[in-house]
Amino acid sequence: MERAQGLDAVQAFYRLHAATRRRHGAPPQSFRFFANIQRLVLACNKGFVVLARYQGKPVAGAMFFHFGKRALFKFGASDEAFQQLRPNDLVMWEAIKWFAQNEFEQLCFGRTSLGNPGLRRFKLGWGTEEHNIDYVRYDVQRASYVTVPDQAVGWQRRLFRVLPVPVLRMAGSVLYRHIA
Repeated sequence: MERAQGLDAVQAFYRLHAATRRRHGAPPQSFRFFANIQRLVLACNKGFVVLARYQGKPVAGAMFFHFGKRALFKFGASDEAFQQLRPNDLVMWEAIKWFAQNEFEQLCFGRTSLGNPGLRRFKLGWGTEEHNIDYVRYDVQRASYVTVPDQAVGWQRRLFRVLPVPVLRMAGSVLYRHIA
């Protein structure tokens, strides 16, 4: 187990993240996005990456942010070939222990799409409470905010699942700049 804040840990996490996003049918954010998180959040002691390794190879990881006595599980990723080892459980347990030892009062497990039952089950297994949170955007024609439907399912997810990771990384670099 490794808890780190350096760019090398972020790079190891990002490799897992890109493969996980492909499995979920979504392009990953750019590495630059994560490098900025490392520089502006992790390097300022406002978060960290936890990595689980098997025979020296990173097999699961998560990124956590914190402020005051509140913490947030922001990103999680893993190598599907090692799921039987339950490395995500180990990563989460390591973070929970650290936050408890440092007297944090709350760990939010973050947002999860209703279309992602596996991640919802993982988070609920830790005793979390679910709350519905809608995405909204401002509709200029209506001059009001409107609820945006969950994008966890659809034709684009099927396409992204079959594209090679380098293509997905390129797509993510372009798409997130314009739609995120």
